[in-house]
Amino acid sequence: MKSKRMLIKSIALILVLFTAFTTMLSCAADNSAEGESSGSGSDSGNESSNEQLGFEYDISDDGEANTAGLTIFANGQYAAGVIRSETADSFSKDVYTDIRALFKKKLGDSPAIATDFVANGASKPNGPAILVGDTSYSESKTVYATLKDNEAKAVIKGNKYVLVWKTEAAGVTLLEKFTALFNKEATKDSVVITSKWNITVATTEKTFDESAIKNTATLPDLSEAGGSWKTKARDAGHGSKIYISSDSANAGIYTKYLTALEKAGYTFYTKNETLHTNKFATYVTKDQIVNVMFFEPKGVIKVVVDPRSTFGLPGLQSENVYTKTNAATEFVQLGLKQISGSSENGMGYVVKLTDGRFVVVDAGFAYDTSGGGNSGKFIVDTLKKMQGNTKKPVIAAYIITHIHTDHAGGFMGLANACASQVTIEKLIYNQPSDKQMESVSNMSGRKSWIPNAISKLQKVGSLKSVVKAHPGQQFFLCDLTITILGSIDVIEDNNYTKMANGNNSSVVSMFEMNGGKVLLTGDAEPREGTAIRDIYGGIGNKNSPLKADFIQVAHHGYGNTNTDHKSGNDQNALNVMASGGGTAAGSSPIYALVPVGLANGKSPAGYYDAVKHMGAMKIFAEDHRLVAYNKNMTIKFNKDGTQTIDKVKHDGFWIGTWTTY
Repeated sequence: MKSKRMLIKSIALILVLFTAFTTMLSCAADNSAEGESSGSGSDSGNESSNEQLGFEYDISDDGEANTAGLTIFANGQYAAGVIRSETADSFSKDVYTDIRALFKKKLGDSPAIATDFVANGASKPNGPAILVGDTSYSESKTVYATLKDNEAKAVIKGNKYVLVWKTEAAGVTLLEKFTALFNKEATKDSVVITSKWNITVATTEKTFDESAIKNTATLPDLSEAGGSWKTKARDAGHGSKIYISSDSANAGIYTKYLTALEKAGYTFYTKNETLHTNKFATYVTKDQIVNVMFFEPKGVIKVVVDPRSTFGLPGLQSENVYTKTNAATEFVQLGLKQISGSSENGMGYVVKLTDGRFVVVDAGFAYDTSGGGNSGKFIVDTLKKMQGNTKKPVIAAYIITHIHTDHAGGFMGLANACASQVTIEKLIYNQPSDKQMESVSNMSGRKSWIPNAISKLQKVGSLKSVVKAHPGQQFFLCDLTITILGSIDVIEDNNYTKMANGNNSSVVSMFEMNGGKVLLTGDAEPREGTAIRDIYGGIGNKNSPLKADFIQVAHHGYGNTNTDHKSGNDQNALNVMASGGGTAAGSSPIYALVPVGLANGKSPAGYYDAVKHMGAMKIFAEDHRLVAYNKNMTIKFNKDGTQTIDKVKHDGFWIGTWTTY
């Protein structure tokens, strides 16, 4: 009788599990149709008919796995599938895919797949399963709650085998341990997960160890991480080389490549994984800086190797030591004088840090007054007025967005006439290769401009370091954090697509101070704007790294390179960057920083005529347009998170209130 009751109980249990898992198999079919990206060694996602599975899994009365373990595969068929979160990030998807590939390699077929999504009113499939990542199943949440920082676990919980992690580094180690255990314990006939498969790993967050830097190393091939280069060692300007992967790279390949760099002798410097789903890391030797960029939405890894004989490091947050005060950080939109007979006045911004140093961005033409003058003197006078004394100003960082006279001219004017009157701790820029520059008319013949200015400043000891700007870099300067979001790197591709216009090499950056943000776009045009939007998500998206309180209108409000600016048909880079979800303003007012002049000092013409009619301006309220006419405008980013703007109304437009010239 007892054996008969057990038989009836087993049959009933099998029927329950089969019914439950039918739902999961339905999800699996849908998931297979998604065409998920595959990790190294993964299959295409098209499942064979062998995945119409039966189940032979035994559980004890209390719902916990019995001593026989959790049967995943037996008697030629799977008894459990693999489930991930419906909203899994790319790394979780990679682990999920790699686990399935592991089973397929050993057993000749993959287990069924599903996500944790269920329709309203439906119940989750509750059959045996491997849960990957932070799913909505209670088993995943229970195990995840036990994790410490930098920890990962694989644990049998009820009729589930749960794999969760706090950091990707720990997740990678966990997958390595699981793979080793699987290869040791699994056979072609049977995969049974027992308590010996319970794994706990912890990783230590990497820190920069300067004493560990080697003299040199050889860059590993991406094949060592399961990927492949389509472009290798292409000239990226001033001795730098760029490597670009095929468009099927994933987070797993990126992480494995970082491991390959370390094995090759490179020393970890820093990383940034805060920008949407993208990942950035920097490794060094004494002669190289290796910038690794994984643009997850594009499925592309780019590596730029910079020579340390020419370029320096951006600096670490731990090196940002300063005396904290209650002083506001001051951000100034420079009111540069216009060229005679034109409303063109270039672009320039200055930040006064709480320790009295400055950050300068561009600063307009090499001349700033009608009939002559020198922008170098204008910059020095402006900084001295802002610091309240005549001491030699210290510029903590000078950013050049791109090599056009109305932006880089200020730096050249400073080098030509006032080289010994300032100290520049870091120059930050990214000049395209000579080939790229010569490929477009508005960059041709300018390749020596900035190198010559650098030489003049270095000759008198005024310039300490030059840093090549790359996406993901961060500069920590008192209460200010500068994050590089775009440069020529974002449009470099395997087809060697030309810039089309030098504006598309603009350094795009986010300035964050006391909780407020300013997005500076330089002269980025739609080609670069589209790349940036695709990488980070549209400005209006809730978690987009492009969201800001103040946004500099790209290219002075102009659209692409057409001449019909008044038609409204042109696309400004901001139009593009604001698309892809929501609006730029979102739920709170955003101010437009408009680097233009006003024709005749009063009427909207010239550049501002373009701005007025550009679709980009429709994302800003009429009274939130701050025009860089002929007076400097100060925006104070206060410690309490508020901003104070020193502005006056001028013929219907907001302008600044003070001037230096």
